[in-house]
Amino acid sequence: AKEVAQMGASVDFFVAIGAGTLCDLAKYAGDKHRKPVLLYATAASMNGYTSAIVALKIRGLKRTMPCAPAIGVFADPEVIATAPQRMTAAGVGDFLSKASSSADWRASNILRDEYYCPRPREFSDDIQTRIIETAPRVGYADPEAIGVVLEGLLLTGLGMVIAGSSAPASGGEHLISHYLDMKHALYGTPNDLHGAQVGVGTVYALRLWEKVLELDPQALDVDALIARQPTDEQVRIWVEDDWGPVAPEVLAQWREKALDAEGLRAELGRFRDRYWQMRELLSQDLLSSDVAAKAIKQAGGPVRPEELDAPIDECRKAELFARFLRNRFTILDLAAEVGVT
Repeated sequence: AKEVAQMGASVDFFVAIGAGTLCDLAKYAGDKHRKPVLLYATAASMNGYTSAIVALKIRGLKRTMPCAPAIGVFADPEVIATAPQRMTAAGVGDFLSKASSSADWRASNILRDEYYCPRPREFSDDIQTRIIETAPRVGYADPEAIGVVLEGLLLTGLGMVIAGSSAPASGGEHLISHYLDMKHALYGTPNDLHGAQVGVGTVYALRLWEKVLELDPQALDVDALIARQPTDEQVRIWVEDDWGPVAPEVLAQWREKALDAEGLRAELGRFRDRYWQMRELLSQDLLSSDVAAKAIKQAGGPVRPEELDAPIDECRKAELFARFLRNRFTILDLAAEVGVT
């Protein structure tokens, strides 16, 4: 990223022809030098084309950073349809993640009074139905169906611009993918395409939501739940064992959202008191995990950890420990708080 950014002083604008990494590099460099950026998408694989963020590894940590959006995004469905099938299937997984990430974002508003805006979700609701309906045709590389996927991804990116945050499209499911990407960057552990990992994470996150929203909030044993939460010292040991040289930065992120015993008691009280309101509101965001898994599978993507190119033990660790990577409250945090696995 730094090498590309250094070229900025000698050019009038940046053009990227490609998908995620190339487009993020161009957006990063354009933002650094306040130069316009044009993108030509070659795969319906991710939602970052139209967004005002870039995903970069900084000192080994996967981070999203704000940037100026591209002034134009161009794509030809016939070209998009020639992309490798796994990339398009990854795009379906990345798009459907908005079902779980939108729920995460709204829950953070209900339980932690964080900023929330419903507009990004409304922006892409209709296209979600179309993508699910056309998923089998995506699996056969139908240009029209793949064009629908790209449209959904572009709208999701615009939703992030509206929100001024990646929260509408990046929740617990993305943290699972970030975990695998960071392990790859630091230790060379095999990983898979971003959207493939996100798709698997989405199915997992949606299943967690289904379990959480089946609870009887009045039956929660608050004292027992508080007692089972890891201490700061336990988290420190886990994080240092997992992340070595970048552990201090991971811990700093975690501690921004971590709650002490009294804070957790208060949050569990809000969960109990606002449960039915939350359940009703989140029904507008959530998608059945079975529906999501079927659509991703029909498009040719993985839906279970063992179907990824990443090691299964790392995938299982990601499900447990990815929540420590970022200060954003997600279903991974809530599930741990209320004892759902």
